[in-house]
Amino acid sequence: MAAASPLAALGGGNDVELAFHGKIFVMGGGAESDHVFNTVEVLDIASGVWSDGPTMSVPRMSASSCILDDKVFVMGGSTSLMAGDPNAQTRHCTVEMLDLSIGDAQHWVPCASMAAVRSGLGAAEVAGFVYAFGGFNGTAVFESMERYEPQADKWLPAPSMQTKRFAFATVTKSGKIYAIGGGDGVGVLNKVECFDVVGSQWESCAPMGTQRLGVCAVNLGGTIYVMGGYDGENHLQTVERLGESGTWEMVSPMQCKRSSASAVVCGGCIYVCGGYNGDSRIESVEKYSPLAGSWESVPSMKCKRGGPTAVQMT
Repeated sequence: MAAASPLAALGGGNDVELAFHGKIFVMGGGAESDHVFNTVEVLDIASGVWSDGPTMSVPRMSASSCILDDKVFVMGGSTSLMAGDPNAQTRHCTVEMLDLSIGDAQHWVPCASMAAVRSGLGAAEVAGFVYAFGGFNGTAVFESMERYEPQADKWLPAPSMQTKRFAFATVTKSGKIYAIGGGDGVGVLNKVECFDVVGSQWESCAPMGTQRLGVCAVNLGGTIYVMGGYDGENHLQTVERLGESGTWEMVSPMQCKRSSASAVVCGGCIYVCGGYNGDSRIESVEKYSPLAGSWESVPSMKCKRGGPTAVQMT
């Protein structure tokens, strides 16, 4: 008889919050030798130990993810390490979900597919809906957006961004979804725009000081931070935040250069996982404390992962 899953005894609500509090889930990404992962690693912040999580149904690099009601949604991505691979068959429109509130939590289940094939897309949850936008299908970069209604398990069209972009960062703040940097298929962007869910429209925001492709971002205590990326010539370790004045300002740089990394907030700190340093994909992880104003290394992932996607249970 197979050993019982440690997730099998979970109920909903507080049981889930206690079991997964302080955990970071890192999903997919690619290593060397054209290998893209469907594996998942989970970091327990308290112990600093990485463990294996439930394996996704398909390999995904440059996918996007979010959490809604104790459910982890992962969507899109690519099975190719080549960002410019023109083969649309290497890219996904599929979506899968990991329900942390039930005993079957160790299995990903399929959801309705997006209308468009998207890798390097953005995704966010606001007001009970999941939004997916932007990305690249192998031949074109998108500005389009679609909205997932979980109870109906269907995607509907939503207002398009002002700018086509892929490999950009996404955060939510005060009920708005931010799309930050990326590329438009011609050049690297420093442009920022946000979607007002209530007003159902996109508006331009202050541009970053640096153009960044493959950038990652978080909302830490109401302040947006962006980390790393590629400016068209160099892979970056610089970090900017959107200050109270509405302009971007530099803060302490990361310990190493990273593009195509993934970032989350857990325990009041920023964690940046994996990425590409210009020479190779990396497994290292570092943490930023806003109190100390500095970065420090934390235990590395088991595998090198460029272009992973991550979520956290706080």
